[in-house]
Amino acid sequence: IMGTLDIIKDSVSSAELLQYCTLGLNTAKLMMSLVNDILDISQMEANKLKLAEERFLPLSSAQECIDIMKFQFDKKKLYLKLNPSSPIPWIYNDKRRYTQILINLLSNAMKFTKEGGVTITMMYDENSKLINTS
Repeated sequence: IMGTLDIIKDSVSSAELLQYCTLGLNTAKLMMSLVNDILDISQMEANKLKLAEERFLPLSSAQECIDIMKFQFDKKKLYLKLNPSSPIPWIYNDKRRYTQILINLLSNAMKFTKEGGVTITMMYDENSKLINTS
């Protein structure tokens, strides 16, 4: 589905059709993420969950999550933005799990935000080497 929507998205000339393709693509990504969450829970219960660690920029992953969720926030007339308050370094972690967590947090934030919007704030603490995301 995502491959087909990507092809269609690249070939449409109408802004409205492009928006619908983007919505379909974002929804397909979200559905795939939800299915992966369910599979992960099964693996956790069987003590077989494995992390696929890789080097990535958390700021880029957060922006990807915003891109996925943006249309749904716009539909509810809520803003969604990213506000890094300091340079965020590369990390070595499971990018898919990191993205799943952010998508889940954004979905919950959208559900419980009636007006205004949501800002993801990211800050790196040089002393503790921790990235605070809120």
